Amino acid sequence: MPKIARKRRADKANKTISGKLIIGALTKKFDTSNDSDLAAHIGGTSTGIWQLNRKRKVTPLQIAGLVKRAVHSSGKNIYKPIVEFHHVERYKKYKNRKRFQPLNAGDKKYAKLVEALRDARGIYFFYDSSGRVIYVGRTEKQDLWSEMTNAFNRGNIRNQIYLTGHPKKRMGKKSSNQKKRRLVRKNVKLHDSAHYFSAYNVRQEFIKVMEQMIIRAVPNNLVNTRIEGQTEH
Repeated sequence: MPKIARKRRADKANKTISGKLIIGALTKKFDTSNDSDLAAHIGGTSTGIWQLNRKRKVTPLQIAGLVKRAVHSSGKNIYKPIVEFHHVERYKKYKNRKRFQPLNAGDKKYAKLVEALRDARGIYFFYDSSGRVIYVGRTEKQDLWSEMTNAFNRGNIRNQIYLTGHPKKRMGKKSSNQKKRRLVRKNVKLHDSAHYFSAYNVRQEFIKVMEQMIIRAVPNNLVNTRIEGQTEH
């Protein structure tokens, strides 16, 4: 092989690109906001992403290794449980507003859990007192904690139970001829019927399809007003 041809081949093999450019392109491609999210997509750690970002020269061989790792991890780490079957502790943050949180976000014992929910996107579940799932929701843009709190207070949910009215004023002894109070089927919000919740951090591209599959698998138990993924025939 001529000397010039060998030199050209060596130059191509030794060509490098900065890690910052690679991370920038990957962040844009996967639409991620931090190193942890990007690491979950390409199969690595946030520390590894940070180190790659600082490298001035990344060789084609190193890039090939990055691609290989991403291919191997493509079927892994699709979802990660944040919390499962945690009891609901209905908390009213503002006295003058009828809005509740599933937990008291200001309580120190829930600080790590609430922080994890605020850092994640994915799928969440609410369950009734017997542990049966009654609502499935997802969020791709808003954080899990905010979306779960919104759903907890949402009024457009087909959640009905039988209730009876009770007098607000003090009453004396019940007379024998007093009529029985009528049982009436009423719409209630999740904060009146949910007793447990679970939440999962799900990779962005799988959130919608996973929610559709779950809802279609257990539609009769749910109070969701929409059955996701419906197609007309």
